Amino acid sequence: MFFLISAYFVVPEKEKAAISNLVTQTEIVWDLHKFPSDLRTVVYKSFDLNLTILFTFLAVVFILVPPFNQIPFLRIPLALPLLLFFPGYALISAMFPRKEELTGIERFTLSIGLSIAIFVFDGFALSVSPWLFRPNSISISLFLITLFFVITTCFVRVIIPQKDRFLVTLQDAKKFFYDLRSAFSDLIHLRFEDATDIEKALVVALIGSIIIASGMVIYANLTREPEKFTALYILGAGGKAENYPTNLTLGEPTNIIVGVENYEHAPTNYTLQIKLDGDLIKSQEIKLNFKDKWKQSISFIPHLIGYRLKLEFLLFKEKVTDTPYRSVHLWVSSKVDYNNTKALMKFVVPPPRIPNGNMESLTNWTYIENGLNFTGNYTNTTYESPLHSYLINYSSSSKGKSGYYGAIYQDITPTISGLMFISFEVKDSYPSNRSAGYFFKQVLLNNKVIWEEDIAEENGEGWHKARVPVTLLANKTYRLTLRVYEKKDINSFKVKVWWDNVKIETPTSFYILTKNLTNIYFGEPTSIKLGIDNYEPKPANYTLQVKLKNKLLKSQNIRMDFGSKWIQNVSFIPEEIGSDLKLEFLLYKEGVEEPYRSDYLLVNSTIDYNNTEILRKYAIPPPIILNEDMESNKGWVFTQNGNFTGNYTNSTSVSPIHSYEISYPSGISSKSGDYGAISQNITTKSIGFVSLSFDVKDSHYSEKNKGYHFKQVVLNEEVVWEKDVAGDDGWQRIKIPIFLPNKTNRLTLRVYEKKGVSSFGIKVWWDNVLMENFTGLEINITNITGYQPPIIIKGNVSEILKINQTTMERGKTKQLKIGYSLVVKDIDIISNKVILELRKNKDLLKYDILEEGDIFKYKVKTYNATEVTIFKCKVDKIITGVDKSFVMLKDIVLNEI
Repeated sequence: MFFLISAYFVVPEKEKAAISNLVTQTEIVWDLHKFPSDLRTVVYKSFDLNLTILFTFLAVVFILVPPFNQIPFLRIPLALPLLLFFPGYALISAMFPRKEELTGIERFTLSIGLSIAIFVFDGFALSVSPWLFRPNSISISLFLITLFFVITTCFVRVIIPQKDRFLVTLQDAKKFFYDLRSAFSDLIHLRFEDATDIEKALVVALIGSIIIASGMVIYANLTREPEKFTALYILGAGGKAENYPTNLTLGEPTNIIVGVENYEHAPTNYTLQIKLDGDLIKSQEIKLNFKDKWKQSISFIPHLIGYRLKLEFLLFKEKVTDTPYRSVHLWVSSKVDYNNTKALMKFVVPPPRIPNGNMESLTNWTYIENGLNFTGNYTNTTYESPLHSYLINYSSSSKGKSGYYGAIYQDITPTISGLMFISFEVKDSYPSNRSAGYFFKQVLLNNKVIWEEDIAEENGEGWHKARVPVTLLANKTYRLTLRVYEKKDINSFKVKVWWDNVKIETPTSFYILTKNLTNIYFGEPTSIKLGIDNYEPKPANYTLQVKLKNKLLKSQNIRMDFGSKWIQNVSFIPEEIGSDLKLEFLLYKEGVEEPYRSDYLLVNSTIDYNNTEILRKYAIPPPIILNEDMESNKGWVFTQNGNFTGNYTNSTSVSPIHSYEISYPSGISSKSGDYGAISQNITTKSIGFVSLSFDVKDSHYSEKNKGYHFKQVVLNEEVVWEKDVAGDDGWQRIKIPIFLPNKTNRLTLRVYEKKGVSSFGIKVWWDNVLMENFTGLEINITNITGYQPPIIIKGNVSEILKINQTTMERGKTKQLKIGYSLVVKDIDIISNKVILELRKNKDLLKYDILEEGDIFKYKVKTYNATEVTIFKCKVDKIITGVDKSFVMLKDIVLNEI
């Protein structure tokens, strides 16, 4: 500004007209339709403006951006034009956009003067702003100012007639350098009095600007306080800013290089603190004189475990306050090395108890939710503890939102710090893996997720146990949360999640190594490999028990020291028969009544008829069945659900006169679960095998109407024999082996409704029900389901494939064995029915239209006219959709004759 004022008062009147164009311009032409194209032309042809932006940008890069700012021979030459030329040139170009308004020397001189003025005032403005006068702030602000003036110049040049626009060409550049050399030559060889008025004005203004700028720089340097700061840094292996230790181990020393440099211009006392996840693990005092440097390898021992923990290095000046003077941090993970027992022993402590962890009372847990579709309550529908679990239910036909959850929580305050495991059992109702990524089961500690699992993840049916290692600090309150969390929006979804047996345990683990044990045989020794890793604070005495269907099979005492491992094959003899029996392995600790650790497998315990010698050992004298021939009205008790009736009759029989008739009338609808039955208690002196034989007949001889009425024999609420009424032909004599597990057993003969039907009358007659000596030799078995998997009969039939559950898509084929294949022919989304086909090679063996709950079977007759089931499966669930439909099949069995 000083430069402009000086020039204005020195130059004569004819030159003042040029300066007056700062305010007024003439001959402005602005055609709105041509404006965009003219603007592009100006931008492309303005070589001077493009060069200004390029050099200004390069100057900022070489001043601020490493490693370019470490190149002095480029940094200084690019920085000087940014300070002394480009901002002023951009402003002059905007003020004087016409060719004839200024000569090249005048533009050059004014550019320098205005750049100095802009730099001075910009620096003053920054010095009183939050950004202060720093290389970063001055460089970026000058770049932005220059950019603003360049954009303004482009718009101004567009509205100037093209013939009058100032544009730099090669000829202009040559002329400028010629004029500049001539001007300096004249100033050197001529006296100042001989110079023209404009030359005098330019010289005076240039000298004045330089004097003012130099004075301000000198003043700033004389009055500037020296910058005071402290440098804090950490280095990895080899003393470089890389390869930092990010994987720590609980209890094992970790080293990292820490450096502190004092530039406070005075001796300074520092306190260095190291914190892991906010908890102090090391503190050190450091005293440094001005310009002293301190660099050492610091060793610390992690006392916490977890993923993505914040490892902080905090430096305090003179005294420790809430806010550190300097700080740096790393994100690390810390794990447990169970082989380093010496380090681990310091962290194993008796764990705190979680009140109501077995969900058997209505206290301690608090339910919270943030979505209207969640509910929570204690329930006895399914559980692992004695009677109850906690259910979190989500059921919605509307759209759920990401972030919704239902949860229970309680606060825990340990009295001693140490390594512990949070264990729990969880189960969900979602049977498919189709909707992955929406709902998750989660466990949180102080609002941090420590365990999660997608409800669509395939973990098999039923409950499963999880254990999560954590480190808890004494007298610190932790909030333990169990929740169901929605991660993505979804429409119309239903799911139930049950939680039970929530505990805090020591690191001691008890596990099954033989996980593939699924089939065992009654009476035959079975071996399974078990393991114990003992991490108790003191030597422990354990008792290992093996139970099948809650019956003790084996007990063994074990003593273990801290850090020791026990792995052995444990043998036992199964003495129960059934499907999906709970084979439990219970580890009791001395002085603790409840099992200290436990695990289990679901197994099928069956009869191996290739080894009859073992089975005969369990044969017992057959008990007496009262009124076995139905010739009196004693012994049997009739019960019913629905419209079934029962009575002794002489209309048909095998014994001399009477049989027992269970009937359902025609014209009356029935419901699934209806039944008519006769029962009596059978008493025996010991448990073991007998043969049960009986005569049975029904009134429905047609093969049609399958899947509704079933004849069943039930022992102690378990079905040991059943057959559809469809397709029978007169009286049949059935003989089956049964195992009497109790001294008093309930025997039931019944007719059972598997599906409701509107009008289907039926009569079933029972006669000659006997229990006989079991020999294991002559056996006539028909359709034994629900009691045990198909058994091996030497020379007759053998099981070659068993699948607990599978999901198949419409139109897909599943290859079984020896040429058999199962085809989902079609799924009707309206009636919710599925068409299944069983094929062998290319031949169709059987097809059927089925609903949920139906059994798909294929049977053949053997040489002695006994029907044998070759294939069977159960339609568990039909899932229909617009694009895809699925059927879930259970209990798939393929036999071979």
